[in-house]
Amino acid sequence: MSPITKEQLRERARAKVKSLEFSITQTAFADSRSELEEELELARIALASLEAEAVAVTDDMAYAFHHALSDSSLGADDVEEIKAALRAAFANVTAPPAPASVPAAMEMDDDFDSAFEHGKAVGWNAYRAAMLQGAAGNSPVIPDGWVACSERLPPEGYEPDGGAVCYLVWHKNEVDCGPQYSISNVFFLRKHWERNFTHWMPLPAAPQQEVK
Repeated sequence: MSPITKEQLRERARAKVKSLEFSITQTAFADSRSELEEELELARIALASLEAEAVAVTDDMAYAFHHALSDSSLGADDVEEIKAALRAAFANVTAPPAPASVPAAMEMDDDFDSAFEHGKAVGWNAYRAAMLQGAAGNSPVIPDGWVACSERLPPEGYEPDGGAVCYLVWHKNEVDCGPQYSISNVFFLRKHWERNFTHWMPLPAAPQQEVK
């Protein structure tokens, strides 16, 4: 199996999210919308893990990322390759605004009903680690890079490939397993921010490989 590069992981995750966002809007998939929304949530977790602040990369995170993109099985070598690519792709994003109290970690065990539930736990625990890091400074100042939705919203726009521009967003309310940040396209962000989001920031640029 050829090594998976960080750029390939990012592109596959972005393509998966865009494909699911489009499918959910189509009437032909109305009967399976609930399942598509679950797949989209997991795909967003996978993509956010590539863009979020660096945290410890575990086997569980590699499995969750892989299953957001594919139903195929993973061997031990595959897991290590994905973990290596995830480590290389983590961007140095400033931690999002820390809540007054950080919710407890979500437990993971063999009783989860689906890969989606397991993926949510993996993603939330990674985000929780970032929140704890952000809360450690006990600073009331909003970290650099995050923009309050109430002050300014990003302009509508499209990527060169025609897809809507996407941003990191900080959720206003608890989302199943607790407050978290994820990925949203600009049109959903501008239309629904008052109910859903408090802050946004541009997605970080891909880490550049050093030229030797």
